[in-house]
Amino acid sequence: MTDASDAFPLPTCRFQLVIALAAVVIAAALIKKDVTDSAHQQEALAIVEQMKSEAKTYAEKRNHAMDDLTKLLARGTTPMSDVERAGQRVIGDDRAYAEKLVDVRSRLKSVLTASEWAEVCPVRAQLRLDMHASAVL
Repeated sequence: MTDASDAFPLPTCRFQLVIALAAVVIAAALIKKDVTDSAHQQEALAIVEQMKSEAKTYAEKRNHAMDDLTKLLARGTTPMSDVERAGQRVIGDDRAYAEKLVDVRSRLKSVLTASEWAEVCPVRAQLRLDMHASAVL
């Protein structure tokens, strides 16, 4: 008999966690480099640390949920309603995590000046400029 994870290879969020943590490390480095006001810097770094904590907590919870879902699917006799309930829990957790990230990002943006935010999050600033340039053309 094969392992349940071999029979039903479901995605995990390990890769997403690596990306999230890399973004947090980059954000912290940019904050340390570009935010000169020490009060803004400390507050922003505390928020980034919260982002890191949220990402780790979410990843652990999601990996457990995906393991549980894989086990349900591997049984082969699990009623579809049980699989759907487990899937809905994963979707609900994903939605809650996304809402937390939006909240934390909003708090980070609120503690930085516009120029600090543009330095810490240059991709968003560039996207905004590109959209504006496209609208003008």
